[in-house]
Amino acid sequence: MKQRAMRPKSGDQSGSISRSSSNAQKNDRLQERLARAMVKQNAQGDGTDSSSPAGISPVTSPVPSNGARSSMDIESSLGSSRKDITSPRDSISVTPAVTAPRTSHDSSSSLRNSVDVVASNPTDKDTSASEPTSVPDLVETESSPVPTEPTPVSAKSLLESGSAPPNEEEGSGGLSQAEKSVEDSAVQEEIHGYIERIDALQSKLKYLAQEAAESARNAAATAEPGSTDKQLREKDERIALLLEEGQKLSKTEMDHRTLIKKLRQQLAENSKLQTEAKKKNDRLERDLANSEAKAKRAEAAEKRAAGSLSAQTKTARDLEALTTERDALTQTVEEMKSQLARAVSRADDAEAKANSDALEREKQRADKLEEELSSARIEREIAEEKLRREITSLKENVEQEKEKARVLEAELKGEQSVLESKMESLRSRAEEVSSGAAGDAQVKLLRQIETLQTQYAVASENWHALEGSLLSRLANVEKERDEVSRREGEARRKIREV
Repeated sequence: MKQRAMRPKSGDQSGSISRSSSNAQKNDRLQERLARAMVKQNAQGDGTDSSSPAGISPVTSPVPSNGARSSMDIESSLGSSRKDITSPRDSISVTPAVTAPRTSHDSSSSLRNSVDVVASNPTDKDTSASEPTSVPDLVETESSPVPTEPTPVSAKSLLESGSAPPNEEEGSGGLSQAEKSVEDSAVQEEIHGYIERIDALQSKLKYLAQEAAESARNAAATAEPGSTDKQLREKDERIALLLEEGQKLSKTEMDHRTLIKKLRQQLAENSKLQTEAKKKNDRLERDLANSEAKAKRAEAAEKRAAGSLSAQTKTARDLEALTTERDALTQTVEEMKSQLARAVSRADDAEAKANSDALEREKQRADKLEEELSSARIEREIAEEKLRREITSLKENVEQEKEKARVLEAELKGEQSVLESKMESLRSRAEEVSSGAAGDAQVKLLRQIETLQTQYAVASENWHALEGSLLSRLANVEKERDEVSRREGEARRKIREV
């Protein structure tokens, strides 16, 4: 009973260690499997018990078959061991002095792994807490050791694991397809055996959980209502139902993980096959390219050899012709060099003469432009002075004419006012005369009025004509001044260009 009571506690501690060091457990299980295979191989190769150390035997780790984590660890250990296990054809025998220390170390690792695997089942703890009478028996049943068949491995993979030279990797990669398929089928059969055991134990655990729930339900029904015993029975019933539900969920989770693992393995195998096919294709393409290059080089060498034979005689004939042609060309080149030197000297002389003539012409042109500029400046000054005098005189004339026009306008306005007064007086007289019926006098007055109006219109026209002539003369003078300024600017621009 003490041993059964201590199992949940040790299971909690080792379960936490197992969850925190899953990678270490995988490596330890792999070492355990390799050690068992090595011991079996040595026992078969030597044929006597004296060749191996006494006290060393294949160690089997008890595996609880209802834990999802333990099943996944078994499959991962089998998958990892399959990578390192080689065929018996490539394995070699190892002396007992080399295998004995390693086997002892692996045996201790296997003992530690067996404790971790037993403690990795999380449902034992809950079942023992809910039903202390039936669950320990279940733990004893589930913790029965599951024997594993050792597989022969090579001594090189044991002694030099992790640092195998390239030739050993090539040897392990050169296994035939038949051997690999046999090994894979053996591993798959072993995995299926484990899965069948796990399913059987899970169904048994499910049955026991249902039985515990039924017994708790019956006890709760028979207990007195409202009593502490009834409450405890109801709690036990709920715990049993929760355990049953947890068992279903764990089974579903294990199925899902198994499916995911299978899919991952299939994906890894497919990717590996694709990689190998790609490498093989690349290698074939490289070989094909090398073969084509070699063929092209051979054809080119053959063509060169065939052409060189015919080219040698032709080269000899061409060499003589080229020699004579070279001599003739050399003489021609010498003559052309002398002609070129004479032409260069003549061109230099002509260029120097042309430059001197152009410089002289530019100087003369510059002098001429300077003279034109000075004369244009003098003419401009004279024209400006003349224009100033004309403008001054015109301004004076304009002022005089304006004064005369003002005086004339004042006189005309005075005459107009006088004439208007006369017209008013004549109008009044005409009205008076019209009242007296004096027709002749009225006609005379009307004629005088018309005469005065025509005189006023003529005077206004004369004033407007005089003002327009003065304004036109002023505009002409301003245009002449602008033209002189423009000519001066053009002359300065020409001088700057020169």
